[in-house]
Amino acid sequence: MKLLGLGTVATVFVFLLTPIAAHAAPMQQVSIGSTYCSDPAAGFGAPTCPTGVSTTGFLDSTTQHAHPTWQPTISVKGGGSTSATKLRFFVEANAGFSYASAVIADTYTITGAPGNIPITVSLTASATAEAVQRPPGDYFGSANFGLNIGTAVAASGRNVVNLLGSDTAASGNLFAPGLVNINMAAMAMLNVTVGVPFDLAYDFSVTGSSGIRADGLNTGTINISVPAGYTITSALGYGVPEPATFALALAATLFVFGRRKRARLITR
Repeated sequence: MKLLGLGTVATVFVFLLTPIAAHAAPMQQVSIGSTYCSDPAAGFGAPTCPTGVSTTGFLDSTTQHAHPTWQPTISVKGGGSTSATKLRFFVEANAGFSYASAVIADTYTITGAPGNIPITVSLTASATAEAVQRPPGDYFGSANFGLNIGTAVAASGRNVVNLLGSDTAASGNLFAPGLVNINMAAMAMLNVTVGVPFDLAYDFSVTGSSGIRADGLNTGTINISVPAGYTITSALGYGVPEPATFALALAATLFVFGRRKRARLITR
């Protein structure tokens, strides 16, 4: 179904999650990379710099991934962190293609009276994008952000698959310094069986081109609303003690959609 708010459209998916025979181990990963971590003799995009680091704490957001001496003026730096409820990243690059992503997969269990119950899963995020100076001395860059809820993490570790809800946002082409504010929200409405573990996965990511600084340290935030009388816990430590009412929790989630994407600035 479609939810409308302030000129925006959000797609909500309704699913019945069925038990699975085995669960992938919970995972958390922050990835930072660039196509300029390559040797031209090996072909464009052949990696010689780290493209993924598993972490449960902050990566140093000032650490620079050094490029080969044949490109001494080109760099990419970044970092981030993850937890059971938060996804954070930061990346700055001054040429080529860059990316950053924060990803988690978690296993959840509902406790309460037996049966199937509805739950609402939301992932909201705020970020900023800004052009940075490129080696020629000018300013130009763009950034595309993604926010996804799924059931598993792709082999690359950079995004989730089997999507249940998603949102995207773009900075547009930026030709001068100045922040562009990004706000996104993804939501999925599910039916789950009490007492039967189920998996969900989330990603918050950006791909940038040319000279760009993308700051997602203001976090992607995971919230799961369950009916009154039920609790939810997870392998990574998520826990919601009996919300006041399921209706109020759902209303609060839908309110986020009415506020998302208010400001889209394109600096020229």
